[in-house]
Amino acid sequence: MTCPPPQRNNFSMRQFNKAAGSVLLSLTLQVNAKANTNANPADAANANATVKVAPTIDDRIRNFLWQHGYRVAEVTIDFGDYIWNEPYVRCLDHGKFADAKSLEDSYIETSLEGLRRSRSLSQILFHREINHLLLVHIGAMNAHAMDRLLTEYERAGVEFISFDEAVRDTAYEIDPEWLNREGMNFLDQLMEARALKYPAGGPGIPQAVIENACG
Repeated sequence: MTCPPPQRNNFSMRQFNKAAGSVLLSLTLQVNAKANTNANPADAANANATVKVAPTIDDRIRNFLWQHGYRVAEVTIDFGDYIWNEPYVRCLDHGKFADAKSLEDSYIETSLEGLRRSRSLSQILFHREINHLLLVHIGAMNAHAMDRLLTEYERAGVEFISFDEAVRDTAYEIDPEWLNREGMNFLDQLMEARALKYPAGGPGIPQAVIENACG
């Protein structure tokens, strides 16, 4: 589901845990807001650079949703936030609060890496900052660290806006026409469809830290 600019509420971790894995929360964000409100004619031209693929069942599903009034919200920032939930709860259950704090720190840093990566891809694809859509999942870590995540994003220059305002960006008029079972976000789909080279580095999930936490 989508939501308006987030309010700083004291979420219940138990409530978030109960629904974990069943609900997606989509936040909208914008970087350098005033610079992004104008339509960019180059975006339409960029749409023609995609690689065409044969229609599949995925296309039929998209068409069905469109015909019935649904709109696919194209995610541009996704850093695998849900991966931290289980080890975080495990650390709390074992009373290992220092380890839980280390997990939180890695969660925040990875979220910032995800933001930096998406901003970089936006420049490669559109030569400007587009409005972004951040995907987060309901779970223990997000319930605990969401306020810190939002604060860190604001410090990085993010301004939160509504979903409707975000998707007025002309970038979202493009159909990547790239179907993939891996669940790629919108920017990655465009990069793959155009066979563009990714910048060096990027958000790496600290698998060793997560898997070994409070095991």
